[in-house]
Amino acid sequence: MNFNKLPQRARAIVSTRRGPVALIILTAVGAVALTVVAYLLGVPLDPGTHVGAVFASWVGGVAIFVAGSAVIGLASLVPPESSAFDARARILFRGQSGEHIDYIIQKIREVFGQYSDETQRTISIHRVDEASGKLSVQVETSVKLRGYVDDIESIATSALTLNKLCQPPPGQPACRLSYVRINDDPIEIGEFAGEIDFKFPTKVPAGGHTKVDMRWECWVDNGESHTHAPVRYTRKFALRFENHCSKDLRLRYSVRGRPDSELTIKKGSRADLISEPDVNPQERVYDLRVEVI
Repeated sequence: MNFNKLPQRARAIVSTRRGPVALIILTAVGAVALTVVAYLLGVPLDPGTHVGAVFASWVGGVAIFVAGSAVIGLASLVPPESSAFDARARILFRGQSGEHIDYIIQKIREVFGQYSDETQRTISIHRVDEASGKLSVQVETSVKLRGYVDDIESIATSALTLNKLCQPPPGQPACRLSYVRINDDPIEIGEFAGEIDFKFPTKVPAGGHTKVDMRWECWVDNGESHTHAPVRYTRKFALRFENHCSKDLRLRYSVRGRPDSELTIKKGSRADLISEPDVNPQERVYDLRVEVI
């Protein structure tokens, strides 16, 4: 068959990843069409004659070919990506079986982890210590997690790590993790002394998502740099800043290494600072410094 002489629509079908199946079906349709044309032209049907015997044999062959094409066509209606995960994974191993294949398929399940579909962070300043000039900061983060393979359950370890924290003013509480909630259910977080290193499991159901909310409170020096780099691929990251203290504040911040921006936030006001798509793991998404005016 000369591929270039096929109608444009037929060429488009044949050139897809299901091209061989489409070509078989098109050939079957062509064979049936030729049979009908031969019948309409009055080809002898008596198998006792030479032409009639040839035509009868042709019809039988076409019937078998059409039946086989129908089976192939029905099988092709279910694409590989619609199969169960284990069946899709086993395609990589070309029909091999055994406990070693079962083992590696389980490992593949573990490797395909989770990503953040959306992360919303709010940084708020609640007061300024007059003696030291340090600022009381509250950070709230909400993350919507999804699994890369969306038709299987995904289990991973999430973590919150805060180090090199500013010491609190005399008589003031140290940095603390206020809460961690998974799908609005709080989990036990324990106590931390000076630094926070908290790990917890996150489970994403097949076809769904899991919401993780957390809040921590700490102190920062006036003008101290505050940076963030996500541990997971993040499809959308948004940052809001709120000023709940009694003084106006000046923000200096850069986004993904771009030149610094500057913004004044009056007391009692707020501003949406960042809305960034497609942030890679460990990519510094912002560097923020807060100064009292």
